[in-house]
Parts: sequence; structure tokens; C-alpha cells
Amino acid sequence: MTRFIRVGIAALAATVLTTITAQAADMRPVYKAAPPPAPIATWSGCYIGGQLGGQRAHWGANINYPGDAFGHGPINVSRDFDGDGAFLYGAQIGCNWQPTASAFVLGIEADIAGTNRDVGGEVFRFPAPFATDHFNTSGRFGTQASVRLKGGFAFDRVLLYVAGGVTWANLSATHNFFRDGDGSLALATSASRNGWNIGGGFEYLLASGFTLGIEYRYTDYGSLTNNIAAGTNGTLSWAAFTVGSNGLTTQDVRLRFNYMFGGGAPVMARY
Repeated sequence: MTRFIRVGIAALAATVLTTITAQAADMRPVYKAAPPPAPIATWSGCYIGGQLGGQRAHWGANINYPGDAFGHGPINVSRDFDGDGAFLYGAQIGCNWQPTASAFVLGIEADIAGTNRDVGGEVFRFPAPFATDHFNTSGRFGTQASVRLKGGFAFDRVLLYVAGGVTWANLSATHNFFRDGDGSLALATSASRNGWNIGGGFEYLLASGFTLGIEYRYTDYGSLTNNIAAGTNGTLSWAAFTVGSNGLTTQDVRLRFNYMFGGGAPVMARY
């Protein structure tokens, strides 16, 4: 009897030991290979695209009239005009470079745009008895072209950037000395002006290589001055005088769309 008890105890001990050993084996850590890093987009590549938006223009007019023998007194007056917004349209081409293992993006871009709105109005009206005599001015920012450097940071498919450079524009102005209903002086001038611009925006890179974005831009074209010779038209006569256009600036909001050649292709994440 004692022998059977000893055999049973030994069998039970063997069973318990086997179970504990198996559970210990199950509790050993299992090491798995880390998943590969997720691919991210690259902004390196050249692109071409278009833009639509709005432009608000500022045009300052200055009249420096010395007075004359016909009864007009001397004046030196200025008046600022702000446009109520013009439709803007254009196209751009450029290239970006994003160094390996960096979020920094550097680029260069050229663009051309046009608008469709004049800015201006009456600058000065003489008091009685010459209340019908007044100076008017109007101006237009015509075709505008820019070359700019861009710099920003990419967060995968989102690019935040600032940009600035040089701008050229065809500016046209008309200066008038009116006598209502009876004679006027009209001087129309057109000039190509260079200026500077600065702005910033963001773009989103689609998997297809297209980008969508929005940008704000400020541009300053400086000033223009014109000398007008003395003359007569109808019963209106005038002395030689000077007109100026100053504070020639624009502010734009542009919606942009581009197609990148070689951009947008995912690369392995850089850790």
C-alpha cells in the first residue's frame, strides 16, 4: 500500500513539474522584427501650374500746379485711391529642392499674372469761380511678372513657405485737367516698372503629384512722375505742371494649383 502511495506521489510531482515547465516556456518573450518606417512624400522636383485670385491695389496721385495767369491758384495736393478688388489670373513655373534627411525646402519660381480693373477718381476741384475745373487721375496695374526665391518646411505632404523677389509690371495712368462740358487736358502714359514682393502660403501635395495651395503676396512698385507742358483746349488753359503717381502697391490672395514632375513620390521615412 505504501508502495502505491509513493508511486502516486511521484507521478503527481512529475505532472506538476511538466506543467510548470510548459507555462514558463510560454512566458518567454518573443522578439519580432520592427515594421519598416512609413514612407513620406518628397517636395524635390520641378512644377508648372496656374493661379486664380483677387488683387487689391493702392494708387496715390499728386498734383503740383504752380498757378497761372488765367485765374487758377497754385496747388500741391495728394489723394490716395484703393481699388475694390480685381480678378487676377496667371501661371507659374518653378523647382523645389528638399535635402535628404531634412524638412527644409528651397525653391525658385517665375510667374506671370494679369488683372482687369482701374483705380482712381477726382483728385482736386478748384473753388468758385472755377468750380467746373478739376484734376482727375486713373491707373491700372497691367501684366505683372515675378521671379522669387522660396523657403519653407515640409511636414510630409504639407509645405509652409515664405517667398520674395523682384516684380515687373506694365503700369498705365491717365491724368486729366477738366472743364466740365468744355475742354480738357488728357495725358495718358504707360511705363514698365520694377518693384519687390514678399509673401507666404502653404501647399498640399496629392499622391498624384498635383499640389493645391493658397498664398498672400504684397508688392511695391514705388512711384512715377510726369511733367505736363502748358496748353489750351476750348476755354480751358493751363500752365506747365507736374503729376505724380506714388504708393503703387498691390495685395493679392492667390489660389494655386501645380503639377510636379518627379515630386510626390514617397521615400522611406528619415529617422
